[in-house]
Parts: sequence; structure tokens; C-alpha cells
Amino acid sequence: QTPAVAPIQQTDELAAEALEDMKAELGQLKKDMKDLVDRLRPMKSEMGKLEKAFFDLQANVMSSVREDTENIARRVCGEYLNDPNFVHAVVSLAVQKQQQQQQQ
Repeated sequence: QTPAVAPIQQTDELAAEALEDMKAELGQLKKDMKDLVDRLRPMKSEMGKLEKAFFDLQANVMSSVREDTENIARRVCGEYLNDPNFVHAVVSLAVQKQQQQQQQ
């Protein structure tokens, strides 16, 4: 061998070794990524279940709030409608408004 060929041959060998190392690392990276995807798959399913449970809970809470509000409104209105002073005030106000409209 000539002295100029030896360093080129060493460089080729080093490059080949580096390429093999990179291939091995890439193979390991692919395996790690596949393992990660396999571990995340059940989590995705669980997230879907959690999301559904959240929306169900939200719907139940809103339904309960609506029912409670309706019950309170019925109770309050019932108390006022049983109060003769309130009924008289509402009727007087209605009569007064009707008279104002007739005058216009």
C-alpha cells in the first residue's frame, strides 16, 4: 500500500463503523417508538372514556340545576300568588297600564 491509501482506507472503515452504529441506534429508536405507541394506545381509549364520563356528568349537573331552578321558581311564584297584596298590586298595575294605553 502506498502511504496515501492507508488513511483513506481507515476513514472508510471508520465511516462504515459509524454507519453501523447509526443503523443500530435507529433500530433501537424504532423499537422504542413502537413500544411507546403500544403503551399510549390504551391511554387513548381511557381518555375517550373519561371524556364521555365528563360530558355525562356535565349534562346531569345542568339537568339538576335546571330542575332546582324550576322548583325554586314554582315555590316563589306560589308564595307570591297566594299573597293577596301581591295579586292586588299586579292587577292594579295591569289596569293602570291598560288605561295608559287607551289614553294614547
